[in-house]
Amino acid sequence: MDAGEDILDSISGGAEPHATRSGVREVDDWFLSRLLPFEPGLIRIAQRITGDEDGAREIVHEVYADLLKGQRWRTVTKPHAYVSIAVRRAALRLTSRALAVPFSTFADMDLFASNGHDLYAHQLLFAKQQRRIVLKAIDALSPRCRAVVMMRRLEERSSQDIAEQLGITVSVVDKHLARGMAIIAKCLATLHEESG
Repeated sequence: MDAGEDILDSISGGAEPHATRSGVREVDDWFLSRLLPFEPGLIRIAQRITGDEDGAREIVHEVYADLLKGQRWRTVTKPHAYVSIAVRRAALRLTSRALAVPFSTFADMDLFASNGHDLYAHQLLFAKQQRRIVLKAIDALSPRCRAVVMMRRLEERSSQDIAEQLGITVSVVDKHLARGMAIIAKCLATLHEESG
């Protein structure tokens, strides 16, 4: 169990939700009064991490759906705190999956070409297009975000090492990395759509 799960467990308990209004299911009343008012802020949390408003909205709704399954919602004593943490974790998890950009492929591309590996011409062309897009996307990042992405993904340095060198917290390093990689992944998705 990681620290995020410990926090989520600590803000869940056995408290009963507010009493229902007539004609409204108890779970609906709980959701409308205890979560829905905070939705814009929850979407902003996810959007800051992913850089995508529609994707952020989907993340928030998936967290809602997970929480409202069965009777799980009854165990949450601090719904806003619980869902804020769950949204942040889901956005980071989604972004980190999108971060599986094969940077080593870009770094080794010239080596493949010069060593005569049997790559088809279209594969090499596509890889070069990906490399160009990634480098252009990195170049367009803010200076701090670019530095974090370069140190973490290309130099393979730890978040702690980067934080110490840049004089920022590990949490800020992770946010810069998530934001930068989400932008890069979005640029690459455009290439895949165009070529697909």
